[in-house]
Amino acid sequence: MSLVLGAQTDPCLNWSQFPQQDADAAEMAHVMYRDAIKAEDYDRAFADWQKAYTMAPAADGKRPFHYMDGRTIYMDKYAKETDEAKKAEYAAIIARLYDEQRRCYGDGMNSHALYTEEVFNMFYTMQRPYTETYPVAKEALGVCGDKSDFRLITPMGYLVSYMFSNDLIEQAEAREQIENIRHIARSHQGADKADYQTAIEGAEVAIAQVERSVFDCEYFKKKLKPEYDADPNNPEVYQSVYARLLQVGCDKSDPLLAEIGAKDRAVKQAEFDANNPMTIAKKMIDAGDLDGAVAKLEEVANNESSPDAKAAIYLNIASLMRKDGKKSNARTYANKALSAKPGYGKAYLMLGDLYASSSRSCSTDPFQQRLVIIAALNKYAQAKKDPETSSTAQSRISKYSGSLPTKEMLFERGIKAGESRSTGCWIGETVSVRAAG
Repeated sequence: MSLVLGAQTDPCLNWSQFPQQDADAAEMAHVMYRDAIKAEDYDRAFADWQKAYTMAPAADGKRPFHYMDGRTIYMDKYAKETDEAKKAEYAAIIARLYDEQRRCYGDGMNSHALYTEEVFNMFYTMQRPYTETYPVAKEALGVCGDKSDFRLITPMGYLVSYMFSNDLIEQAEAREQIENIRHIARSHQGADKADYQTAIEGAEVAIAQVERSVFDCEYFKKKLKPEYDADPNNPEVYQSVYARLLQVGCDKSDPLLAEIGAKDRAVKQAEFDANNPMTIAKKMIDAGDLDGAVAKLEEVANNESSPDAKAAIYLNIASLMRKDGKKSNARTYANKALSAKPGYGKAYLMLGDLYASSSRSCSTDPFQQRLVIIAALNKYAQAKKDPETSSTAQSRISKYSGSLPTKEMLFERGIKAGESRSTGCWIGETVSVRAAG
């Protein structure tokens, strides 16, 4: 059973234009097939639908039932069919019914909805060849413009990628369509913003396969320069931008690449110059001259104008002291690092680690040991405020929170949460008591 296309020269003909007897016959066929449609018995509906459609494609001229129901019937046939030639025939009929509905009922947003539905069905439901779907999607986006439904965006990304990869569209057309769907996604900033963002992210997966061939160096410079401008002194940023621009064919002599290259060389040279004294200190450490290394590092720190560099050197000394078992000295230099750079998360982590590692050696009393843990957690809490060490600090907090005093310990000692107690030992800090849980 197949629809004979072109049965009516006017696809917008409706039964209100017929003599009464013919109109009654058309309407009767309509009523009979509609009952079967509602029951989802599409095979039974087909003959009466075909009669109703052939007589009056536009039904009563007010509702597009014959086009819509025809597509439903043929989508059902398509899903059940295994012969590719028949599937192609059904797909052509479905496309014809979309075209006719747009012509007769598709003004304004009705047309937009029809295009969206058609592309969605071709791409997802029927999985028609991309060569067949691309022209429809291109036309849909052309008609709908900035008001295009987000469901058109991901399919177009895959369609363009395929068409260009197989030399079926030129570079200029591929670029135009990619820029078009990106523009559409950016233009939607309202309640549906997330839908459009998800759609363009899906499209970009396919676009990434051809982007380097579709766009030139100038395009990628325009795309990546804002990333560089947002954090131009961050080596991770500018080195990444530099590498990606080289990958897409930009020349090192390009002004932007030349600027980044010169900056990278200057920074590396400055780092080398600044680190030379540290190299000397390292040699002293390797030779076992800890006191000489510390003296050298102190000299470097005293001559350092950068708070960040000064703090890093003091923390380096603290690490050396810690490795040598001199925890009190390590704390002194960690605090010097904090004086140079208030809020320095790594210094607070160092202090927390020094305290936490001393909890058992400071006392044999489990309660006193846990007071030391409170002191350590206080330092970790400070480290958590620094974005650079926030994640590590939280990990330490999670690790040691279970070692806080228990409520039973507080009860047995007649201590209330919030009371102040000294940790004792070399730590000598006063903490506010709190219990686990």
